[in-house]
Amino acid sequence: MYYVGFIRVHLMFHSKLQKSFWIIYFLLLTLFSIYIPSSIAEESETRSVLILHSYNKGFPWTDNINLGIEDSFSNFSDPIEITIEYMDSKANLYNSTYKAKLLDFYQYKYGSKKFDLIISSDDNAIDFLREYGDQLFPDTPIVFCGVNNLEIPELVDRNLVTGLLEIEADKETLDLMISLHPNTNEVVIVTDNTPSAIYRLEHLKNIVAGYQGVKFTYLDSNYTLNEIEAEVAQLPQDSLILLRLFIGTVQELTIL
Repeated sequence: MYYVGFIRVHLMFHSKLQKSFWIIYFLLLTLFSIYIPSSIAEESETRSVLILHSYNKGFPWTDNINLGIEDSFSNFSDPIEITIEYMDSKANLYNSTYKAKLLDFYQYKYGSKKFDLIISSDDNAIDFLREYGDQLFPDTPIVFCGVNNLEIPELVDRNLVTGLLEIEADKETLDLMISLHPNTNEVVIVTDNTPSAIYRLEHLKNIVAGYQGVKFTYLDSNYTLNEIEAEVAQLPQDSLILLRLFIGTVQELTIL
């Protein structure tokens, strides 16, 4: 029985932002580093940027994205006023009631505020902006990152929205696993039930259909980590474990 991680790559699509002073190419060079070149402006003035994170402060992925953004803006010659919001959508039950409360809160907090740019991280933030962005922040350019939904480019106004799609090299990972362990009879995939994981799993299931003679089993966050450990402890030696994104309870380990 062997544990295997996954390979992650990124794809960017571009659009022309409708702000003459704000030309941005948003490039994620590594998993946790973001580079944004300087804005182009006719005169020096304070630019107002909202960073909207899907998850909570203290979540390692989010913290590192935030550090990358702030580090990039520190190189700008013009002053940048940064506002940061955390949607806490993994730490809370993220449903229609929760989204409605976020909407009310942001309307109250930012009703008279005009941002020059919004940067969103991960799927829940860009989905929230797709649903409520025109109501909260009309005509505001958006740059997103960490998004797994491959349909996003067709769902947004590409005159105002650009960003990074996160695509995992699932087939390449599975091919490598099986080439290293040619006697594999079963691959157990450990994941969770978050929106990001569901998007990824749909893509993965289309790929595994092409593997003959290998059984694929899925363990998600309906199991606790202790239960998953008990399940995999019983696997025979001709099994592999593909460890994907898994968010357990607050008492459990977060696996990225």
